[in-house]
Amino acid sequence: MRTDCVCRWCHKSIRYEGTFREMFQVDDVLCQHCRSQMNCRQGIYGKEDMRFEGMYVYEGLVRDMILQYKENYDEALFSVFLYPYVRELKRKYRKYTIVPVPSSVERIRERGFRHVDRMFSLLDLPVEDLLIKTDNVEQKYSYHRERIAGHFRLADHQIDSRTPILLVDDIVTTGASMSACYALLRQKYDFIRCFSVCFSTKFVKNALIFTNYPFKRIIRV
Repeated sequence: MRTDCVCRWCHKSIRYEGTFREMFQVDDVLCQHCRSQMNCRQGIYGKEDMRFEGMYVYEGLVRDMILQYKENYDEALFSVFLYPYVRELKRKYRKYTIVPVPSSVERIRERGFRHVDRMFSLLDLPVEDLLIKTDNVEQKYSYHRERIAGHFRLADHQIDSRTPILLVDDIVTTGASMSACYALLRQKYDFIRCFSVCFSTKFVKNALIFTNYPFKRIIRV
């Protein structure tokens, strides 16, 4: 059971002002109210030749949290997205090596931390920087997103081609960045899976849904 009893988003007590179940059973960094506001629609989504496992629709409270985390540099929020599902994800991806979709060096310096790496650090999996973003191109408009492929390349450092790769990102908007990175990794690696914490409603409307099932809430007594 956690000893930290304050919700990392609303800063209210998780246990002493919560329900009986919250006081004694739920292991989380958010209170039940905040967690219930996050639109978790875990499933396998894809477009063309790319498929990825996604968790949250990028809207409402989740969108506010992501923006606070990565744009306002609130590093303390790194754990709120994956925390209740860590045991499930560790089991599913226990043999994988994480490869983040990279940010530019300028953005990393500006934030002071690598936001995607921090989000997935809860899984305790090895992380390899096998990709490089060549410049700080902004992706504010669909014109930029669809032409993002030319701004990634493989790093000089690579690992054994038989290593299972988990390509991860915080948000899939059009899928252009993840598709570009996936295509590069396919040149070197035999087995790759993709995972994004959030995905946009725009992407879902144009995507194929291969599976759609809710995460089982992890309760520790």
